[in-house]
Amino acid sequence: MTNRIIQIIVLIMLFVASCSQKTTTLYDYCNQLNISDTNMLINNELDSSLLLNKQRNIVYLLNAHCAPCIERFIYLIKNINNYRFDSLLVVAGYSYDLVNINFYMKKKNLSLPQNTRIIFDPTNKICVEKSNIYGDDDIFLIEDKRILYKNNTYCLKYDTICGYVIELNN
Repeated sequence: MTNRIIQIIVLIMLFVASCSQKTTTLYDYCNQLNISDTNMLINNELDSSLLLNKQRNIVYLLNAHCAPCIERFIYLIKNINNYRFDSLLVVAGYSYDLVNINFYMKKKNLSLPQNTRIIFDPTNKICVEKSNIYGDDDIFLIEDKRILYKNNTYCLKYDTICGYVIELNN
C-alpha cells in the first residue's frame, strides 16, 4: 500500500512539473515565425560578409575545431529537414575545410542539405564580428536581411527524438 501511495505522489509531482513549463521544438518555434517590420535588420558589415539573399536562411556559426561545437551542429543537422528554410549557411570558423565535421556526420549517417552554402573563416573574422554585434549567439534565422530568431545552442536542450527544445515558461 505504501509503495502505491508513493507511486501516486511521484506521478502527481511529474504531472505538476510538466504543467509548469511548456516545451516546444526549435524547428516548430522557428517555422511559425514570419517576417515583419519589427524584426531587426542584420548588421550591414555582417550581411556583406555572409552575402545573404532575401530568402529564408538558417545561418550557423561553427567553430570547426571544437568537439562540443561539432556535436551541437550534428544535433541541428540530424533534424534539419524539419525546419522551414530556403538555404543553410554554415560559417566554419578557424577552418579551411570540414574534415572533422564530415567525419562525424558520416559516422551518424548524415549529410548537409543540398541547399547548403559554406563560408570558411580561417581567421575567425566573421565570427568575431558577429560576436561583437550579437554576443554568443551561434544560430540565426534570417529572412530578407531581417533576423527572425537568434540563440546560442548551448542554451538549448537537445532531445534525441525531437531535436533542439525550447522551454517556455507559462
